[in-house]
Amino acid sequence: MRNRQGWPLQSGDCPHPQTIDYNLVVGFDFTRNWQVRLVKDFDKTLWLGISIENPATLTASGNIPANVNGVVVNFSNVGGGGGFLTGVAVTTDQAPDIIVKAALDPGWGHYEVFGIQRFFTDNTFCSSALPTGCTINTTDRKTSYGTGVGGSVLLPVIPRSVDVEGSMMYSSGIGRYGSGQLPDVTIAADGSLAPITALHVFGGVLVHPREGLDVYGYAGIEQAHARFFDNLGYGNPAFDNSGCTITTASSFSTGTTPTCVADNRRLAELTVGLWQDLYKGHLGRITFGAQYAFIRREAFEGIGGAPSTDNNVFYTSLRYYPF
Repeated sequence: MRNRQGWPLQSGDCPHPQTIDYNLVVGFDFTRNWQVRLVKDFDKTLWLGISIENPATLTASGNIPANVNGVVVNFSNVGGGGGFLTGVAVTTDQAPDIIVKAALDPGWGHYEVFGIQRFFTDNTFCSSALPTGCTINTTDRKTSYGTGVGGSVLLPVIPRSVDVEGSMMYSSGIGRYGSGQLPDVTIAADGSLAPITALHVFGGVLVHPREGLDVYGYAGIEQAHARFFDNLGYGNPAFDNSGCTITTASSFSTGTTPTCVADNRRLAELTVGLWQDLYKGHLGRITFGAQYAFIRREAFEGIGGAPSTDNNVFYTSLRYYPF
C-alpha cells in the first residue's frame, strides 16, 4: 500500500486522500490542533491508541444569541493583552476531546475503528427566572456531551497498482472534525450547548498507472441533522431564507443578509486529480499536482425555500522533497 504520491504506507498509519490538501476534501475527518497521543503495537499487526486533543468548538454563526429564555450565554471570548491569542475567539471548553482507536494490518488491507468523546461547556447568567426557573443573578456552568464512532479501510485491490479507501463517522458534535466544518453545537432552551448529530462519509480510489504517476478520484458528504426549539437552534424551518437569491446592498458590504439564514444541511464533493514526478534522483524529488473539485452546498428548508449552490474549483501544486 502507498500513501501520498505513491510512497509506502507505514504500518499503523491512517488512510488519507492524496489530494493537494486534506482540508479540501468533504467527508474526510481530521484536525490540526495540539494533541497528546499514546499508541501501543502488538507484533506490528494491531495498534491500540488514545489521543487527547484540543480543537475549538464550532458554532453556527448567528444561531446562538446572547440571551436565551432569560439566560445570558457566554460560549466564546476573544483573547487580548498582546499575546498569542490576541484577537482570536476561544471557546470556553473545560476538557479536551478523548479519542480511542484500534488499527489492524492483518496482511492484506488496513482497517481502523475509533470512538470519540467531546465536552461542550458554556457559562450562563440568570437575568430572568422565567421560563427556565433559574435563580436571578446567579451563574452556572453547563456541559453537554458529544459522542460517536467511526472507521476507515484501505485496500490494495491490485497491489502497487490500485488502492481503494473509505471512511465513515457518525456522531453528535463532530462538525469540527470534518473538512467541511459544519457546526458542532447550537443552543438549547436552557442556555446549554446542544450537540448537532452528523454523518461524514468519504471514499475513493488511487491508481498508479506507471512509476512516478498517481491518479485519484474521491467523493464525500457531510450531513447535519436539524436541532431547534421555538425560533432558535439549527436547521429551524422558521428561519428566513427568502432573501438568499436576492442581491442587496448588504450582500456587497457584509456578504450576509438577515433574510438568508440558510443553515447548511449537506455538503458534497467529487474530486479528481493526479501527481506526476518531474524529477526523482540523488538531489531529491520534484512533483507536480493538479486537481479538480465539484462542491455542492444544500441548506435546510426555511421560509422562502431551501437554497443550494455549487462551485467548480481547480488546484495546482509544485513540490520539492529534499532527500
